[in-house]
Amino acid sequence: MEITLDPISRVEGHMRVLLEVENGIVKDARCSSTLFRGFEKVLVNQEPRRAACFTTRICGFCPTSHAMAGAGALDRIYGVAEAIPSDAILARNIIQGLDFISNHLTHLYLLWLPDLVNPAYKDIVSCNLWEEFTSRFTPPTFRIHNVHVPMGRSYAPALHTRKLLQEAIHELAEKEIRPIAGGLEIQPASENIQSISRKHREVMERLSSMLGIAWEEWIENTYLSTPGSALRYIEELCSVKTDYSKMGDFGLFMATGADVLGENESLMLDKCGCHDSGFLSFGCFPTDDGMVFRQGFMSSGLEYSSLDIDKITEDSAQAFYSDDKCHPFEGMTEPIPADEIAYGRKYTWVKAPRYNGAACEVGSLARLLVAGEPLITGLADAFRKRGFPVANVYMRIMARIQEMLVAGYLLEDWIKKLNPHGIYKTQAERPVFTKGFGIWEAPRGALGHWITLKNGVVSNYQIITPTTWNASQGGVIEESLIGSPICAMGNKYGIDCSNPVTALHIVRSFDPCNGCAVHVINKSEANIRSE
Repeated sequence: MEITLDPISRVEGHMRVLLEVENGIVKDARCSSTLFRGFEKVLVNQEPRRAACFTTRICGFCPTSHAMAGAGALDRIYGVAEAIPSDAILARNIIQGLDFISNHLTHLYLLWLPDLVNPAYKDIVSCNLWEEFTSRFTPPTFRIHNVHVPMGRSYAPALHTRKLLQEAIHELAEKEIRPIAGGLEIQPASENIQSISRKHREVMERLSSMLGIAWEEWIENTYLSTPGSALRYIEELCSVKTDYSKMGDFGLFMATGADVLGENESLMLDKCGCHDSGFLSFGCFPTDDGMVFRQGFMSSGLEYSSLDIDKITEDSAQAFYSDDKCHPFEGMTEPIPADEIAYGRKYTWVKAPRYNGAACEVGSLARLLVAGEPLITGLADAFRKRGFPVANVYMRIMARIQEMLVAGYLLEDWIKKLNPHGIYKTQAERPVFTKGFGIWEAPRGALGHWITLKNGVVSNYQIITPTTWNASQGGVIEESLIGSPICAMGNKYGIDCSNPVTALHIVRSFDPCNGCAVHVINKSEANIRSE
């Protein structure tokens, strides 16, 4: 049986998923981004600093990440990559940390947690659990069987917390984050720093409420612990049947999301969205002692190897572009005319990035696994000992929750170090190299910008976004769908092909951002539109 999910809602951009299903199990899957990706062509013949600024308009969710990746490429082209002032590095880390929390809150409360009020769960979870799901996570204007359900009590506070985070970024970056070579075009005043600190404290109080535990206690027993101790801590929290109404939102998910933990009823999210591919991270939060989250590749068997940027390639054999397979510096964005496309073999506007020839998952789970973060590493070890894949829906959501709390913990110290009299930029007069790349960890994962100059202007600009990695042909979203059930709790309570909620759980667990991977050029009206 063929099931087409088009469009996938509650993801950014235009996405179609085609599933071949047999007895409620996905046998084959194809992810298609359905609009032309052409933003790189807009950047050709632009002055490099101007081109990097344009990339912040690729996506409304990810302007900060594109600004930072573009700035990294400019740093190398202008020969100042090793001369960035420490104050500027600190400020970039603060902006990135605030952006991580903001994006993850958006994904959880606006895009993923509303899945838990899918009618499929109404008759198969306990009345108490269903009441908690609907009273917390119901989005506005939601109806079940044509009956209005009031908005959940967690929705508006999450939006307000996101507003605080965006205001804190604005306090530091001013009107917009502009990629420049050599640092940041800012000079924060003392009152700005004090305001950022106040907003951070309020955000952390809200995260504690969402967690159901003081964030300081959580960090001490997870991030500042060992994998074994962190695992025992979370097992103890989940081992006692608890009144769901007394749990925080994250605690509720933690206790009921997986079979492998606790005595509470389980949504079996650790049994779906699995794959055996590796994990890639470009690393983030540079300090004098190295990156807080290191760069590298982690195999599905949790074997680490250091990052080699030259092992990255992009393949367009199954995308609507002229066939090529090469490193991004040599890559081109050449769409095939519609009447020449070999439909069937080619089915998407997203190319297929590969690391050393292999598909990789990128994002929070990859970042924390590569970094050896204790809680996520402890959970991964627990899954492996039971013979389960490390990659699954439960782990992706847990990684985002943990990354928010870790970022909040790190920000407390970084904000204290902000200096109103600091040096936030080194002078960069003119390009000294004709090629430069900037790699950065966006909230959704590994992001790279590769710029080539000729006669002082851009001759080629290639961008590989996190969703390009995850949603590519033969990539981890397709792999995670194949072999998974389509309905709630592993099809345990029947198969309803009209409501494939587990397939939607899986796709949304990657937080796809097709706006970063797909763009439209309307030449007839001489304008540019990003979706």
